[in-house]
Amino acid sequence: MSKGKKWTVAAIREAAVVEYLKGGTNRRALAKKYGVTTGAVNRWVTSYFKLQKRCYPDKELPKKYWRPKAEPKPTESQEVLPKEVKQLRDELRKARLHNQLLQAMIEIAEKDFGVDIRKKSGTKRS
Repeated sequence: MSKGKKWTVAAIREAAVVEYLKGGTNRRALAKKYGVTTGAVNRWVTSYFKLQKRCYPDKELPKKYWRPKAEPKPTESQEVLPKEVKQLRDELRKARLHNQLLQAMIEIAEKDFGVDIRKKSGTKRS
């Protein structure tokens, strides 16, 4: 805040809330900039949202008025997870390919030797 201007409390309040809604500045920095407490800035922003809700009860506030929440940083287990998924998918692909190969070998052996290799369901042991 510049020292040459005389600011009223209402003007400070309005400037702080507008700057907060624009984004890029947190409440603590605004409190320091305007020479008020962090609690005062919190009350101003909260009262702004309550007033909006009271004036327009049926209307949802536009998304531009709500500050986006910061994305949580991924933990170590979340960073490792995509690598594990890729590895498991590769192993599954190889296992399916191996299964197809064995099926083809059984079919070829049945043709060549004329013997049923696969166990038939419902057959009794001799």
